[in-house]
Amino acid sequence: MVDCAGTGPAEARPDDGPVSEAFRRLVRTMFDLGFRVGFLFNEVGAGDWDDTAWERAHMPVAMLFQRGQRERYFDHELELDWFIRTLWYLIPAGWELTDKNGTPRHIALDRVIRTLEGGVRGPHD
Repeated sequence: MVDCAGTGPAEARPDDGPVSEAFRRLVRTMFDLGFRVGFLFNEVGAGDWDDTAWERAHMPVAMLFQRGQRERYFDHELELDWFIRTLWYLIPAGWELTDKNGTPRHIALDRVIRTLEGGVRGPHD
């Protein structure tokens, strides 16, 4: 289960370019994992849960978050765990928007990114 979720963050190249671009690539890549991840979490279940593999899969996310905090893109008061949870809570909301409401993928993805950027961004100078 973790293998599927773990490929996305690294493929997003979170260490390339400005944090803002890397963050949008990360969200797009995770969004595109789509229903495969939802199926694995909901249908297969958490019986095969491997915390170590899950943490390893999120290393690229953690590195992006830490870089974003250093560069004042992400709020310094947020913890990494909350950042990752927020990603995994809001991205499925976008999947649901496309699946149940028929919202086009690009609109749902834009809403997810805009909400995440507005909610996890640090103070603007």
